Amino acid sequence: MSASLESVLIHDLSVPYILEKNHQIPIVSISMIFQGAGILSKNNYVPGLANFAKEILNEGTEKLNSEEFAKFLDDNAISISSKLTKTFISISIFFLKEKINEATQILQDLLLQPNLSIDSINRVRKIIKSDILTNNLELDYITNLNLKKLVFKNTPLEFPATGTLDSIEKINAENLRFFISNAFVIKKAIGLIGGDISKKESELFLKNVLEKLPVGEPEEPHLILLPERPLEKIEYKKTKQAYIYFLSPLNMSFNDPEYYKMRLAIFILGSSGFGSRLMEKIRVESGLAYSVYAYTSISKCCSMIKGYLQTNIQNMHKAKALIYETIYDFLENGVTLQEFEDAKNYILGSEPLRHETVESRLMIAFDQFYKGNDINFYKEELNLIKNLKIESLNRFISNHKELLKLSFSILTAKES
Repeated sequence: MSASLESVLIHDLSVPYILEKNHQIPIVSISMIFQGAGILSKNNYVPGLANFAKEILNEGTEKLNSEEFAKFLDDNAISISSKLTKTFISISIFFLKEKINEATQILQDLLLQPNLSIDSINRVRKIIKSDILTNNLELDYITNLNLKKLVFKNTPLEFPATGTLDSIEKINAENLRFFISNAFVIKKAIGLIGGDISKKESELFLKNVLEKLPVGEPEEPHLILLPERPLEKIEYKKTKQAYIYFLSPLNMSFNDPEYYKMRLAIFILGSSGFGSRLMEKIRVESGLAYSVYAYTSISKCCSMIKGYLQTNIQNMHKAKALIYETIYDFLENGVTLQEFEDAKNYILGSEPLRHETVESRLMIAFDQFYKGNDINFYKEELNLIKNLKIESLNRFISNHKELLKLSFSILTAKES
């Protein structure tokens, strides 16, 4: 059964939810998404605060400490996870149909009364600091972070989602409570509900979970403008490889009606792996890297194309130049008929794999909701791809000369 967009009234407010019923197995999957409560939220005023709030959800509630919380979930075969993006935070719960009352209560308690004890906060702080220290040893991570600092300077995105060692020390129960009370609010909520559950049961679940939360206010992420001129940062460390990360602005809104063309274009340019234009030019023809990828990141705050590769230190300048040359040729001459047909066949043929689970189908539906489309618009998008002509795609590609505004972050060793 395909998903449907529904709504439920809570305190005279219409809360949207997406429902896909499947009664074959007595399992229910529910995700509560709080839009505007992500990394770019104005309430994420300490770098890493939003991520800290996400992680603190693993510590249980005021009623159940971390050990009791874990035991409760295990005893009732309930699984809870959370996710943080630039624009939202989500909490997902997975349970047997017979445990719906237990799942309802634990999620309500978690959103209303998370465990903010000093012991829990210190434990999460220790875990996050350990992650930061580990990441700071990874050269790929450092190169990517340097790119963020370069192009997102003076915005929340210049910091890692985890925050920094200094910023994590500043986080306490007070600012966690402030962030959570402004994040988990009714006006930011949307539910994704799938599995063995009826519409009536779905609405009762949402009412019970949300009705005691603050009403709050919706929040849209502010627009982040990417640099108009290319930037570059080179960091030197002891390494036998050169790490190259690159980024260019993409003049495309999150709900651009021509997004389906970009799906094809980026697949051909760099996201498809072996067979992509970048891979063929840089690895196969030139032998400058084992792999190279490029992909799009399109959201309400900013849109861009990002990519990366590793190469021998001696080949660093050649590889960097070839990235630019390959993108330039792609914009000037477009795609070949063989690339075009292969990309269409792959995207259309692999589409069923994107819909294998209820959770993936609900996220696809949410993506369309986020864009302001009908939640089943992906079907129309597939028809648009199927009927797309190569001439139309190449005109589209040629109009995106902004992709040549490439900024680079490079980590390499100093030449001896």
